[in-house]
Amino acid sequence: DENSYSWGHDQYIGLSLVDRFTYVLLEQMDKVIIGSETKLIDILRRLDPHRLMSNPAFMTSLWKHRPLGEVLATDFFGATTVVETGVPPYPISAATSD
Repeated sequence: DENSYSWGHDQYIGLSLVDRFTYVLLEQMDKVIIGSETKLIDILRRLDPHRLMSNPAFMTSLWKHRPLGEVLATDFFGATTVVETGVPPYPISAATSD
């Protein structure tokens, strides 16, 4: 049984703010620049089991789009989508100077 253990600790609020997997993945993504040809599979293979304190694995049975070796990391993590909350936006009036 493996886990994504917490990384670091915020003394002020007394909680961990991020798990190890997310922290290490973000470190890898920080090295990727806009326009990079880095593939998603390259990022996943660079995840260090020693630093994660677990063995990373990825399941491709549900990923039918194309092989991970063809997916750019910037395409996968840089995707955007429109989110509709169903709640109207809160009205903000323009600030006035006196």
